[in-house]
Amino acid sequence: MKHYLSGYQTVDKQCLNELYFTSFFTQFNWAYSSYDENHGFIQKSFAFSLYLLIRYGDYFINAFPDLLLDIEESHYSPEDSIKHCYGSWVFERFAHYFGSAEIQDTANERGYLTETEVKATPLLKAFVHCIDKSRVIKGNFIQH
Repeated sequence: MKHYLSGYQTVDKQCLNELYFTSFFTQFNWAYSSYDENHGFIQKSFAFSLYLLIRYGDYFINAFPDLLLDIEESHYSPEDSIKHCYGSWVFERFAHYFGSAEIQDTANERGYLTETEVKATPLLKAFVHCIDKSRVIKGNFIQH
């Protein structure tokens, strides 16, 4: 960002991208358009989700097994509830929206969705390498 005596600022592309991503991670409520607002931990762990997508794929529940203890029983099991929210919030509303993941759905002969394949894009790999690791580890990247 460049400051001028007139009080106006110019924002370069890198600064604007950082502001855009940071605002989406910290200011926007990912649960706003769903009924699963008690799963805020998913949004707070976005950096780990990006890492898992690049490194392993879908191991979120294995990494945080105690998360299932906080989920109330409903018509979905706790595992299904977390998987649905995680898939919707992280992959569809975040990663796919920002071009950092490719999503390929597979349906059976009756048209029911049976499998979803998520792959990291080169953009995500480049973005993760650009993140200042000390900011993520110290928690300064996510402001509560």
